[in-house]
Amino acid sequence: MKIAFQGERGSYAEAAAARLFANEDIATLPLRSYRAVFDALADGEAEYAVVSLENTYAGPNTPLFDHLRQHRCYLTRETRLTEIYSLAGSKGARLADIRRIYAHPVPLALCQDFLERLRGVDIITRFDAAASDMQILQRADKAEATVCSDYAASIYGLHIIQRGIQSQAESVTRYAAIGRELEIPPKDADEPQTMVLFELKHVVGAMLNVLTVMKKHGISIHLMGSRPTRVNKWEYMIAMEFPGRATDKPIAAALKELKAHTTYLQLLGSYDRVDLGTNSGRFRPIRIK
Repeated sequence: MKIAFQGERGSYAEAAAARLFANEDIATLPLRSYRAVFDALADGEAEYAVVSLENTYAGPNTPLFDHLRQHRCYLTRETRLTEIYSLAGSKGARLADIRRIYAHPVPLALCQDFLERLRGVDIITRFDAAASDMQILQRADKAEATVCSDYAASIYGLHIIQRGIQSQAESVTRYAAIGRELEIPPKDADEPQTMVLFELKHVVGAMLNVLTVMKKHGISIHLMGSRPTRVNKWEYMIAMEFPGRATDKPIAAALKELKAHTTYLQLLGSYDRVDLGTNSGRFRPIRIK
């Protein structure tokens, strides 16, 4: 089974893929962008994709909604990882030596506070972080560094200059596995969640109407995030996550009722949580075609 992910070898996204499919024989496919990841999923090059869903420091990964909407694929399971980032460079390099830092925009954003305190250092965004790490190793220039996990540093032979530079001491990221088919966790699944994507009608109290439906059916909302539709100016789509499965009677009734209060409504999936020590292959999800 091939699992696509956005990032480099040794990244937390690859670690999440390993945890999400711990009981499966998988091969991971690192790709440069979310577009490439979703294209690989749509083309059948990968059976699943693993992407970040939300971070405790950066918030929801709202660009993900664009791809979920375009490709009509589904969230199938999730896991959570505590992410610790380090500044790494050539052997013998010290913090005072660094003049250029090359890294992917995601770890750069999560380590923003540390990076902003550096003086005389250029921060350079690189989407191909793996190639950048290799170049730092090959050039052996003590003025160059990157931001990565300790595991990634060990893979590319880089020296840890300073450990734990992330802005939040325990930055936790939720990662989700995305498949082409809708999968419904069984009743004994761990903490099942459901997420939908919708657009509101342009009427007074439109959001209140949605919340009233959720309250009526006793459904608590865990996450909400908005994203421009990119179709018409000042129009937004909203992602909403709540506990339970899409086939549960209260949720099924709420989704049916929400159609009357929205101009667009898409089920993004129902999924359960996989943690260390749990069996990611402990159930056969119900696939709905």
